Amino acid sequence: MNRLYNIVLNLARSVLPAVSNFGLAYLGIKYLGQESWGAFLSILLWVNLAVFVADFGNKDYLIRKYSTDPSKVSSFYYQSLFSRLPLLSFSFALFLFFEPFTALLGFILVVFIFLFQSLNSLVLFYRSFLFQILSEFISFLGIAALFHFQQDFDVNALLLLYIFAYFAKSTLVIFSLKSLWPLKGIQFSIRELRSMFPFFLIGLSGFLASKIDVYLVSIYLSPSALSEYQIFLMAFTMVQALPAMAVYPFLKHVYRLNSDVFSKINRLLFLFAWPTVAIASLGIWTLLHLFLKLNIPNLYYLGGALYALPSYFFILDIFSLYKEKMEKKVVKVNFLAVLVNFVFLLFLIPHWGLDGVLFGSILTQFLILISYKLLNAHKTITPFKGKSLFGF
Repeated sequence: MNRLYNIVLNLARSVLPAVSNFGLAYLGIKYLGQESWGAFLSILLWVNLAVFVADFGNKDYLIRKYSTDPSKVSSFYYQSLFSRLPLLSFSFALFLFFEPFTALLGFILVVFIFLFQSLNSLVLFYRSFLFQILSEFISFLGIAALFHFQQDFDVNALLLLYIFAYFAKSTLVIFSLKSLWPLKGIQFSIRELRSMFPFFLIGLSGFLASKIDVYLVSIYLSPSALSEYQIFLMAFTMVQALPAMAVYPFLKHVYRLNSDVFSKINRLLFLFAWPTVAIASLGIWTLLHLFLKLNIPNLYYLGGALYALPSYFFILDIFSLYKEKMEKKVVKVNFLAVLVNFVFLLFLIPHWGLDGVLFGSILTQFLILISYKLLNAHKTITPFKGKSLFGF
């Protein structure tokens, strides 16, 4: 029962930020308007990029390192934290693109998000899921309430609001992590950065593959178009992520499955995908078209479904490559997707606008699907060992 409780909490902890971000985008557009929310989003995109660089694959690297010597968790954590602090200097680029005060607030927000995300490895290792869930929930309610009662936020006010939200979230999570004290291992280590670099590359390939279209939209199209595309994409990205969320809690068991059971689960995911994506797409249409009243053509929702569908068919192919210690293949596929999508969008956006963005993103997802199927068809698969977790 305790194991199931932790699985459910971890799943909730993983899903809640995406749901919270979608909810805030929905409320931002509803109360502030597409133009205002899009202007804020254009800054937030570059803030998140700066945070990603400073994170540097920290979470996955540290979780593996903690398991080697749990008595040194505090030292490992602080050595990683202080080694990555110089990477925050990349966020000074904000001053090149935004007004000085806006850039300063953006930099402060980068620091607070960086500190909050740095706690993720400890939350996962000590399973302090409940406090992180509470912090996310309280933060969402606070921002949502302010949106409702105070509807004339400008970009700087929104940045301040997010700074206080991340400060509150970090404080609550730190309160639950007694392992942070005493302070140990406070030193900069270039060797630590070199050790984290492979994890950074894996994360970078995935980050760019999933975000390149949004960044190009922010450059080429209006803030209003950006806010519209963001909420549309976030909705279908959550649908796209469902198979990974379903498999991750059982991943160590999945790695032990034999090849026959592995194929059966693949077939189940194939059958599960069609009704799931169809029902989710109808729900998204209802929310965005009827409640938010966004002027998104109905054909876009079919496009969103086509964008989400391929992940259900290749998610287990990714884990099969991980099983065979072929992570570099995954990185190569992701970077290929980034390159192809970038070329598609550079050509399509000037001519077709958002139509071109969606069309290019759909083509890229099917290219990823074909790539993984070809990789798994041509590799020698080591049979998965053990009995099926699902009883086949």
